[in-house]
Amino acid sequence: MCFNRAHRAFFFLIGCAVVGILLAPRAFPEDKQAEVETILKRAKAAMDVRSADSRPFQFAAGFHFDGGRNNDDPPFDGLYTETWKSPTLWRLEIDVPDFTQVEIGEGDKRWLLHDLSLEPNHFSEVRRLFQFRDFEVDKINKVWETSLGIQRVQCIRSRDKGTQHTFCFDAASGVLVQAKIEGLGQQHDCEYSDYRKYVEKLYPGSIRCTENGNPWLEATITNFQADSSPVDSKLFVPASGAVEEPVCAKVESVHPLHTPDPVYPVNSPPPQGDTVFEGIVGVNGELTALTLKHSSGDAFDQEAVRAMRLWKFHPGTCAGIPIAVRVTFQIAFHPR
Repeated sequence: MCFNRAHRAFFFLIGCAVVGILLAPRAFPEDKQAEVETILKRAKAAMDVRSADSRPFQFAAGFHFDGGRNNDDPPFDGLYTETWKSPTLWRLEIDVPDFTQVEIGEGDKRWLLHDLSLEPNHFSEVRRLFQFRDFEVDKINKVWETSLGIQRVQCIRSRDKGTQHTFCFDAASGVLVQAKIEGLGQQHDCEYSDYRKYVEKLYPGSIRCTENGNPWLEATITNFQADSSPVDSKLFVPASGAVEEPVCAKVESVHPLHTPDPVYPVNSPPPQGDTVFEGIVGVNGELTALTLKHSSGDAFDQEAVRAMRLWKFHPGTCAGIPIAVRVTFQIAFHPR
């Protein structure tokens, strides 16, 4: 469930975050819809190293972030590591300078641990860079076949709430070769290459992304091997302070109880669009693990965070039991 609320000084939208969920195409000719479903199922079968029929593995990749919009964010290097035993038992860790995130999945539960309350800019994009469980599509408006250089590809274009997604898959093998996301005045293009077979699936050895045509994020696989070692139970014990995010078929959304307005920064230039954050509303109704998804300027972002630290919610529930829920907030600043 998603909901809106207007304030005198600003407007924010709390949206249900949807990541890696394959949605059925809507209002599309049946023959084209069948074609889209065939393309997506083929890609998933070829690439999904985390499927129920996959073998356990150890995975590591180095990545480099070139900078944010107009290169106003400092570049950094990082390391992504993952130990995957099954769809119900895995651990991944992402390390960048001055920040570490550990994620553990066991059964139908998931835990996240940050060593800071606010993630670095664009940190969440790093995690999604290595995940190919499904492809995020909503209202399909085009499916076609074309060429990228000498490579023949099948492409799908969809749109959801002003954001346009385009995925292109190799016509021969079915793997993803290009992804584009356009929205909020930004365009991100990612290219996937150097595919090799690991644990009986195909996975790209190199991923390169641009933002508005400029180098942005790139990754190189440094280790990918089958893991037949016994399960080390200590590796999958959530550390103290980890936030639990259980999987639930039907989540009753959070409701605001106390959401004071952020202050409009004095003597600041006009905001650069809306500030968009993603965060987790815990079982205690408090907001944690904030991730900046779109900046409207440092001063506006800081005021938004200052206000959000005071926000209080009625937590989301699953079958009547309070649970942690990941939520997206869109904040538009207007002078009083």
